[in-house]
Amino acid sequence: MNFAVKRGPVPNIHIASTEADMQSALIRELRRILDPKRQNVEPSDVLVMAPGREDVCALTSACDKAGILWHTPVSKDRDQPLFQQGRVTVSTIKSAKGFTAPVCHVAYVHNLADRRDLEAQQQARAELHVACTRATIFLDLWGTPCDLMSEADLAAQDLRSRS
Repeated sequence: MNFAVKRGPVPNIHIASTEADMQSALIRELRRILDPKRQNVEPSDVLVMAPGREDVCALTSACDKAGILWHTPVSKDRDQPLFQQGRVTVSTIKSAKGFTAPVCHVAYVHNLADRRDLEAQQQARAELHVACTRATIFLDLWGTPCDLMSEADLAAQDLRSRS
């Protein structure tokens, strides 16, 4: 994996047994990092990405329930800013291409691993690469057990052992 910061923090890999567990753990993490008494992260510094629009809808619904203010850029209106003050940005990976954020969460990674033929698998890996390189400081990957999550976990372990 290549990351925007050469010697930054090692990515965090969160493998959950179910999508519901993954989503609730991600929301807990967002609440933790956005708590002004505990961390120094502004909502506009956070980008949450997912492969598909239905994944984005699930994440925005979970943010609503948790009271986390969010913003989803409309891909048809590229004049609209990707980030908005006081709001977490929730986007598809493709919509976030070309942008960076200090804190990035990539959710539903397992949905990229569902691709069957070789060309689709290569496209999924390229999409994950794009997502990983949006982070300038912190990167967290979220998903259920799959080959891509296992590989990411091994890569993160390798990076930790080299530190």
